[in-house]
Formats: sequence, structure tokens, C-alpha cells
Amino acid sequence: MHRMLSLVTAVGLALTGAALAGPPAAAATPPPLPSSPTPEDVLAQDPAISYLGTPVTSKITTNSVLGEEDGRAVTYGAYRGHADTDNPCTLVVADANTGEVIRALPLPGAEGNFEIRKSTDGKVYVGTNHDYKLWEYDPATRQLTDLGFINADKPGDGYPITMTAGPDGTMFIGTYPKGYLFEYDPADGSFTNLGAVDPTQAYVRALAYDFGRDTLYVGVGGTRAQVYKIGPDGTKTTLITEENAPGLMDETFINTFTFTGDRLFARTVSSQLLVLRPDDTVEYWTGTPREAFGYHVSARPDAPGKFVFGFGTTFWEYDSATATTRNLGIATNAYLNDSRWIQLDDPEWPGYSMLAATQGGSVLMNPATGRSELHTVDFANPVTVQKILTGPDSMYASGYMIGLTPFDSVTGEIGTTLQSGQYESAAVRDGKMLLGAYGNGKLMEYDPASGAAPRQLFDLKAEDQDRPFAMDYDEQNDRVFMGTVPYYGTHQGAVTMYDFATREKTVFTTQIVAEQSVISVLYHDGLLYVGTTLDGGLGAPPSTQTEAHFVVFDPDTGQKVHDFVPVAGDEGVTGLTVGPDGLIWGVSEDTVFKYDPAQERIVYSEKLLGHRYGSGTVWAWAYLVTGADGNVYGTNRGSLFRIDAETMQYTRLVNGAGNYANVDANGDVLFSTGVHLFKYDVPEPIACDQEITGAHAGPVAVTEGTLCITGATVSGPVTATGADAVVVTDSRITGPIHLTGTTGTLTLTGNRITGPVSLTGNTTTAPPVVGGNTVVGPLACSGNDPAPVNDGDANTVAGPRTGQCAGL
Repeated sequence: MHRMLSLVTAVGLALTGAALAGPPAAAATPPPLPSSPTPEDVLAQDPAISYLGTPVTSKITTNSVLGEEDGRAVTYGAYRGHADTDNPCTLVVADANTGEVIRALPLPGAEGNFEIRKSTDGKVYVGTNHDYKLWEYDPATRQLTDLGFINADKPGDGYPITMTAGPDGTMFIGTYPKGYLFEYDPADGSFTNLGAVDPTQAYVRALAYDFGRDTLYVGVGGTRAQVYKIGPDGTKTTLITEENAPGLMDETFINTFTFTGDRLFARTVSSQLLVLRPDDTVEYWTGTPREAFGYHVSARPDAPGKFVFGFGTTFWEYDSATATTRNLGIATNAYLNDSRWIQLDDPEWPGYSMLAATQGGSVLMNPATGRSELHTVDFANPVTVQKILTGPDSMYASGYMIGLTPFDSVTGEIGTTLQSGQYESAAVRDGKMLLGAYGNGKLMEYDPASGAAPRQLFDLKAEDQDRPFAMDYDEQNDRVFMGTVPYYGTHQGAVTMYDFATREKTVFTTQIVAEQSVISVLYHDGLLYVGTTLDGGLGAPPSTQTEAHFVVFDPDTGQKVHDFVPVAGDEGVTGLTVGPDGLIWGVSEDTVFKYDPAQERIVYSEKLLGHRYGSGTVWAWAYLVTGADGNVYGTNRGSLFRIDAETMQYTRLVNGAGNYANVDANGDVLFSTGVHLFKYDVPEPIACDQEITGAHAGPVAVTEGTLCITGATVSGPVTATGADAVVVTDSRITGPIHLTGTTGTLTLTGNRITGPVSLTGNTTTAPPVVGGNTVVGPLACSGNDPAPVNDGDANTVAGPRTGQCAGL
């Protein structure tokens, strides 16, 4: 925000004390940005934009595997990045005994991955998202190869979710959204689509191969979990029933498989543990949530029938003889991904020790001594900004899929990324951040001053809620409201009210709306305003609903006050905010509307925003904030815009980039695109120490304060030397204009000027704006810092343009 003094000194002018509010005349829409704009592309859209960097750097690996290079054990992990940048998904080879990074190999065009697996011939395969490809790394040659699309005919139907090694170096690949199973054969480089294992489910989420029986196990899900066995002759057998594993099919996914020691170990999306015997009967299933974490289970060579897995921060053991689990109490650093058992010639590591690859790096663990050594791989990539959030001490950026980073929007200083959570919404309470975290609709509390990890206040797993996209805090009654997208495969969203005094949560579902998600909430003057969308959880069938709602809800009575459809047929209502006029503003796709609480009706509705929803799932869409100038700014997934609060004039400031608008303490607007964060410097309303309107005869000369000439006709020269700010708009000036030494704002737009114009030695807080003027005479600029720019509206100049004004 442009700061300025308001010293009152006039030379030949009368002090009026008037205020000039609002922006200058609307600028022309900037040219469209390319599909993956660089920061320089975005900065070129408007001189008021500054670049704040890539705030969120996260260590995101879904899983990793062990290998060996040059006689030393290594780990292979693919770290999430951002496609089409210098930091895409990156394959990192690290020393398994120290965590030291040996090499980092970018996967151009890839965003991240859900699975990395090693084949029987020792090669390492990565299935990547965003580009729907399979990559091969050969440890012998150190070469990384792009093998192309998994499903060349329709790449989007080959989104890789899971993989497992098959015979002769082959790799089986499970995908989304059609639940297809693919086989890659390195012998001829071919991908074969083996079809949908279960056409009713969108995901193949888990795979494992039993080489002893030439059998493939497939875990599917999306709306209902199931395990299939495919024999060598192609026979498909369903293994789970309500009788042998009650409640398992109510889970949406089987998440991971490990086949080891003649048993199949499976983990559901709720981290429940399932063990199948060689005869495919269920050996272990309790239906109790949270029993096992990770992607891997390891058979102990020194204790047949016992298996090691990870849960929480320690290793656990499963005993097949008794079908029981126990905590070994040995520390680990993250999810267990892969392992091998080794014997060390060291009395401190007797017998067998397990070397494990984890999401955090690697672990050496000895079950006999209870000792473990943890090693972290020190590698992080910039990741996509998921949301821009307001904290008690600074602004924050959350990352996809992990990360929360404080940043100073004035100095540009970026803090350390907290390697925690996928945070979708936030509010401030008592010096702490309330964070809405994916999945299972968690409400977390984070104290930046303590540095401790966020603690969970509750989750909404039992209520089938998943993504908390909306949050607002009621300070007077000390309660928070959280709006959620439901769980995979379902449509019924919710508003949850949590009372901090009683520590009770109240969940409103159909009381708000039936079979829709809640993606925007606003608490104001005792009422809750709610915006909904037709899109439910991923994998849900098409909604039977046809239009989104704007709901006025009384949380004290649990009753709706009003239920509106702002625009018939629109899919989502977002961006709810209290506008500068005291009305409730919102966005229905491309339409901006206002609700007047006094009249209890929508009093304004106009299609301003230029583009609507596409065909895919849309949750986060428009975000509206009020800037320092009293106007409304916003983003709607691809643009930054301003709406004049008085005239409702719409101006697109960035054309082709702009997400998750928020406003900082100075009233400047923050927005993102991909991994990049930007600030739009909002001009503060200018307090005019001297203002001229109408006809004015004689010279105008000022040496201090703020000069405003608006819609005036001035006969005589205009000279400002050392003024705090000068704003000359929509006026006719007869005589020269000479402006020098200005330290705040300098704006010269929409004027007709007869006589030379010169700008020299101005050191303003933002580039002087010179645009849309007709000048009969020369236009000269020199020594200005920063150099003048136009506002997208070209100047017409009869005389020469020299110095810094040559291009204006």
C-alpha cells in the first residue's frame, strides 16, 4: 500500500480537506498470459504487482524404495514439485546410511507421484501425475528415461496411483479415474490396458504380486473398498465379504498392499489393518481405525511368523500365531516404505537389523536391542500454494500437499515451512491459528509462538466430511464455523459449529442444503451466510442437484432464515464477504451479487467476471477482499480483478493467473499462481491537501502536501516541487506541467494538456502512472525512480517523447 504524509501547505491554492477515493480511470484489460506464466509474465501485467517468491518448500514423497549403487545402500524417492518450472517432481538418490543426497534428477513436466517401485531387474519406476507418465531409472547407467503416457489414447484415464513389480521386469500400474489396470513390459516398451478390475470403482489403489503362485492382488475403491485376486489364468476372485471382514467394504479405499511371508497385508484409508492367509481367508481384521501407517510390512527373518510395520512414531509387530499386534517402542521417522534385513559385524547391532526406507529418509533398526538410527534426506522443492491465510503474527501460505509457511508481505521475508498438513482454511483465535485440514475434515489449532506442531481439536470422519474449504470465527460467542466438502464418493457437505467453552461440535447437513458441498461461510451480526456447490467428494457420481445455493442460517436456532438460488443453473457460490458498503457480497460463477441484511433480499446481481466453471470439479473458486482504497478485489482461478465499490466498474488486473486472494494488514492484495506468490500494491485513498475542481485561472504551484486536480479546467502552468503526492486526472490544462521531487503517489491520467510536460527526479513509492493523456507539446521524463509507466491506455503526444517517457 502506498503510504504518504498529509502536510498542508498551499501556494496560491485554498485548502479543502477533500479526499480522492477510488482508482483512476479503468485500465484496458492486459493481454492473456500463457498457460504456465513465469513471474516476469505476471509482473508485466500491472506495475503495481510485486513478486514475493515461492513461499512453500515441502519434503513431499509418497513412498520410497531401497537400492544399491557403487556398493552402498541408497534410497530412491520422488519429491513433489511443480510442473513446467525449474523445480518439477524430482527423483532423489540418497545414501541410506546417512541421508546424504547423492543426486537429484528432475522429471520435466511432472508434478508429483503416488508410487515409486523397483522391478525384478533392479530398475526403479515412477508413475507421475499432471503428465500421466511412467519414468524409468536405471541404477547401472544412472539414466532417467521418460517412457511416455501410460494410456496414450486418452492420457487422463491413465492417472497412476499404485504399482507393483511383476515377473520378468514387468510393472503393473493401477490408475484413476476409470479404475484401469495396466501392464508395462520393458522387453518392447509396451503398455497394455488390462481393463477395469471393478467398473463400479474409480480407483485401483493397491497392488501386490505373489511370485510363488503367480497371482496379482488388486485393491480398489472410490465408494466401496474391495480386494480382488487375479490368478495366472486371469480368473478374478472377490476376497472380502461382510462376513469375513465386517465394515471393511464401508471404507472407501484399500490404500496399500504388501505381500510378504506368504501373507497379504493391507491398510485401509482409515489405517485399519487387514491380513489374509495363503488360502485367502481373513486372519486379522478388527475394524478398529488407526492400527497401521505406511506402505510396507516386513517379515522378520529371525522370528518366522512375525512381521514389522509402522504406526505413529514407532515400529510395531504383528504375530501371525496369535493374530495380535504389539508396540516395539522403537522410534521411526515416518511411514515405512521399503526394507531389507542385514547382519552387521558390530556387537551394538547383534543378529538381524532392518534397514528401512521411509517418507522421512531412512532408519536402521535392531529389534533385539530396541535401538534405531534415523536419517533425514534434506531435500525440499517449491510446491503449489494451496491457500493464502491470515495468521495472528503474519500472513501464511499453505502448500499442496504439505506445508505451512509464514511470510512478511512488506519485507518479502519468508519463514521456515512447517512440514505439516494440507490446510484449506483458517481463522485467528486468541493469538492462535485455527486450521481446516484435509482429510476427514480436521480442525487444528496452531500456536506460532510455541513452534509446536498443530494439535487436532476434532475430525469429521464419522460425519463423512473431508475437505474444510471454509471457516469463520465468531469472537463474541467464542465459536468457529467450518464448511466442508464431503468424503470420496459422496455429496452431502456440512457446516460444523464448534463451541470452545463447551468443547462441543454441532454438525449441520441437510439443515443447510441437501446433497451439496459447503465451500464458503461468513459469520456476521448473529447470522451465518453459506455458499454451496454441486460438486461433492472425488469419485462421487454426478449430482442430482441442479443449482447452487446462498443460505442465510441462524446457528442459535439451527434453522434457515432464507435460501436463495442467486443464479439459476449455476454450480457454485463462493467468495462471501462483508463489502465496504456493509452488504454481503458473493460470487455465483461469473456473477457478483449483493445481499442486504436489512431488506433480507438480494439487491444486486450482474455478470462481471468474464468466465464460468469448466466441466471438472470446482471447489475453491472466487475469493473477495476489500483493499486499502475501499474497493473490492478478488480472484477466480485465473484472474485478479478490482470492482469499484461505488460504480461497480470491473477491471481485470491480471489476465490468466490469480488464485486465493487475501488482504494483508496494509490493505494490499495477495494472490498466487502455481508455486508463486504475488502482491498487488493497492493505492491508499489520497487525502487531498489541495484540490482543484471546475475552472481555475492562474498558476498552480505547490512545494508540500498532496495536490489533486480532478475534472478541472486550469489556465496557467502547474508546478509541483517536493510534494508528497500529485494526482491530475480527467482535466484540461493550458500551460506547461512540471513535476519534480514527488515522494508518494504520482498520477497523470486522462488529461488534455496544451504545453510541455516534464517529470524529473521523482522518487515515488510506486511507478508514476502516465496514461490516456493527450499532450500538445513534448513529454519528457528523466531521473525518476521508479520510471513512469502507463496504465494500459496509450498517450497521444504531438511533440517528442524523450528519456523515460520515450515508450509512453
